[in-house]
Amino acid sequence: MSCSRLLPFPLLLTLTACVPELPDAKPQEGNTSGDCTDRADNDDDGVFDCEDDGCAASPDCQVEPAPPDGLVVAIEPAAPVDDVDLACVIVTEAVDPNGDAVSYTYAWTVDGEDAERDTDTVPAAFTSVGQSWTCTVTPGDGTLTGTPATSSVTILQVEPAPPEGLVVAIDPAAPVDDVDLACVIVTEAVDPNGDAVTYAWAWTIDGEDAGLDLETIPAELTSGGETWTCTVTPSDGTLTGTPASASVSIQRENAAPSAPVVAITPAAPTDDDALTCAVVTESVDPDGDTVTYAYAWTVDGADAGVSAASVDAARTGAGETWTCRVTASDGSATGEAGTASVSIATAPTCGDGSVTHTASGVDFVTVCAQTFEMGCTAGAAPCLSDETLHTVTLTNDYYVGRTEVTQGQFRAVMGYNPSGFTSCGDDCPVENLSWHESAAYTNAVSNAAGLANCYTCTGSGASVTCDTAGNPYTCEGYRLPTEAEWEAAARCGTDFTYAGSNTVEDVAWYADNAGSRTHTVANKLPNACGLYDMTGNVWEWNGDWFGVYGGTTTDPANAVVGLGRVLRGSSWGNG
Repeated sequence: MSCSRLLPFPLLLTLTACVPELPDAKPQEGNTSGDCTDRADNDDDGVFDCEDDGCAASPDCQVEPAPPDGLVVAIEPAAPVDDVDLACVIVTEAVDPNGDAVSYTYAWTVDGEDAERDTDTVPAAFTSVGQSWTCTVTPGDGTLTGTPATSSVTILQVEPAPPEGLVVAIDPAAPVDDVDLACVIVTEAVDPNGDAVTYAWAWTIDGEDAGLDLETIPAELTSGGETWTCTVTPSDGTLTGTPASASVSIQRENAAPSAPVVAITPAAPTDDDALTCAVVTESVDPDGDTVTYAYAWTVDGADAGVSAASVDAARTGAGETWTCRVTASDGSATGEAGTASVSIATAPTCGDGSVTHTASGVDFVTVCAQTFEMGCTAGAAPCLSDETLHTVTLTNDYYVGRTEVTQGQFRAVMGYNPSGFTSCGDDCPVENLSWHESAAYTNAVSNAAGLANCYTCTGSGASVTCDTAGNPYTCEGYRLPTEAEWEAAARCGTDFTYAGSNTVEDVAWYADNAGSRTHTVANKLPNACGLYDMTGNVWEWNGDWFGVYGGTTTDPANAVVGLGRVLRGSSWGNG
């Protein structure tokens, strides 16, 4: 049996008649019976057709129910990107053999999985690069469904987009100022187009551009207390993505304080001097920690067993070298030591004229404790009635300024110069000052040396008023000499008419040679104790009141208020 398929144009209806072959059948003209078993070509067109050959009503020309067929579909666009909709379009409609109306159902899969979409369109929001989408369309005539048609596309292309998703961090997360800083990528940026991603680095310090495009910052560029921020920007060569940043604060590694600068006083000690080690320039702690100091002494290179700032004079000996070593500590770290050394000299013998120490720019010599005859020596003329010769004992060595106090020394301490002979210069003796100003000056020298004041004073300058604070022999500060101390220093164990000589011209500026003015100190000969101008140049204030003078006494000091304070030594205006 064979079947003939006839598709007369333009009808879209396929009529199929399948009957037993009649090879010997002959065309029959004028077939009106409706019997088409003879398959006669009644219209002489060369093709048997039920309709055209007048037998459409014959049961032999009836068609069996058949589904629609021939459907062809496609997805548009054929090369989609991930920001466009997908449309499943019918390229060739399905044909229903029975002439029934055809309808269509849609189904979509994505990467082989049901996408749960039954419309002819998939919005762009549901697609992603790399996915494979398939549209399946099934035709139906209401009774039968035809062969489904499918079409597939792969979302391979994307619109140009920058790389995103970058995450960075700084390693270490809690750095100190002696380690490198590395800006590391924790999560790589992803480029939607699949382009290669490159990175650019930038750093700031405390919010200011550091001018560095390095992945790693060397430790020597960082300091404690700074905040460093690393910013990394991803790029695909065309577009740059969102930068990623990370920040850290630099912790200070505990650093040791610097070495202090130290000095020993006195700088030229003798074996009767105590030694004091002082910090001249404080240590600096890089971390700002509080600094404390530890002291250690060596003598001739060996540990002296002294951990205090001072060494008592009884510990030192002539010819020894003492070194003070001071180390600074911040409680955790100890820095380098600061050192100072002095050599101990033999102390001058009192009364030998050697300078024993200096205070406020004044050089001092030592006058020995002694018993001497005070007053007008027999044969000296003229002797006044109140200059009775008598024995005095001084029980303590004492210091006396090597020269009269100069204008420069006085001004440096007191801030003014009361002298009338200012044209004489700074090396001339200060004059034209009251006893009270003299006492106030000695207090100022005591203050500079950290010693107790020997006078109580009120006011300042030429208006100052002072009084003796107590027994002058027990006061440790600087003061005016008692009259007995002055005379013992002027005599210095001799019995000359003048201080240091029987010839006045040798040792004194007085009326006959001074030219009615003062002269620079130490221009005449000194006495045996190395003291200058004890006779002449300017009168010298003593600490005593004028009055009692005589009798055998020990450490005398006249505190009885009298006519005035004692002046000794004469001056440029006296004969």
